[in-house]
Amino acid sequence: MSETRVWLVERAYSEEVQNMLELVYATEDGGRKLHLQKMLQTPRQADEVTAARDVDDEKLEPVRDEEERERYRREVERMQERYDAEDPV
Repeated sequence: MSETRVWLVERAYSEEVQNMLELVYATEDGGRKLHLQKMLQTPRQADEVTAARDVDDEKLEPVRDEEERERYRREVERMQERYDAEDPV
């Protein structure tokens, strides 16, 4: 199994489910993404989100929209300039 590093490009709280954190991580080129939902038991758990993570390639899905892909690429670049992969964000 091959792994790819992905970087946090979106974070939002769910509008439908209380205490649900929605995260999107993307590859450096913005071409693939990982969408995660994290149920928070305490507010401090939101601090456990890191700038990047390594995930199995098969968990990544393609980003089909060109504008979204470019936005993700720019956000990955910004995150890499400001944070190390394991830094909490």
